[in-house]
Amino acid sequence: MRTLIVVIAFLFSLILSTGLTLAEKRFDVVVYGGTPSGIAASVMAAREKTSVLLIEPSKHVGGLSTSGLTTAETEHMLKWTLGGFADEFYRRLGKHYGFKKAKPAYEFESGAAEKVYLEMLREAGVQLHYSASVSAVEKKDTAIRQITLTDGVVVSGKVFIDASYEGDLMAKAGVSYA
Repeated sequence: MRTLIVVIAFLFSLILSTGLTLAEKRFDVVVYGGTPSGIAASVMAAREKTSVLLIEPSKHVGGLSTSGLTTAETEHMLKWTLGGFADEFYRRLGKHYGFKKAKPAYEFESGAAEKVYLEMLREAGVQLHYSASVSAVEKKDTAIRQITLTDGVVVSGKVFIDASYEGDLMAKAGVSYA
C-alpha cells in the first residue's frame, strides 16, 4: 500500500512538473517573469483580448513586492505621478484592507500583494505557469518564435516579453546586454 501511495504521488508530481496543466501552448503574448512589471504587462495585454501566458520560474508571482519589499517607500513617493496599473494595484490593496473610498494602500503585507496580483491575473484571463525557467529559445531571424522550459514544455508566441529581474530570456535569445 505504501508503495502504491509513493507511485501515485510520483506520477502526480510528474504531471504537474511537465506542464501538462497548460490549456494551450500557443499564445499571442508570452511574458517571462512574474515581477510587478511582468504582471502589469500580462494583465494589460489580456485586457486587450489577447491570449497571455505568464511564466514564473519560482512558485510565487509579485517579485520583490511579495517577497519582502512590502512598502512603496511612501515618504519619497510622488503619489500624484501614479496611474494606470500601479494605481489600480494600490487601490485594490486599500480595498483588501477595508479602506473607504478606494483609498490606496502603499504599505502592505507580501501575502496581500500576491492575493491582489492573482485576482488581477485571474480576472484578466492570464494563464500562469510556475516553477520552470527558459532553457532554449528558437528564433526566426531576430524574432523569438518559441521557447522550451526546464520542465519540457514548449511554448509558441507572437510576442515575448522578458520581465524577469535577471534577463534570462534575453540572454538565451542572444540579445546583447550589460
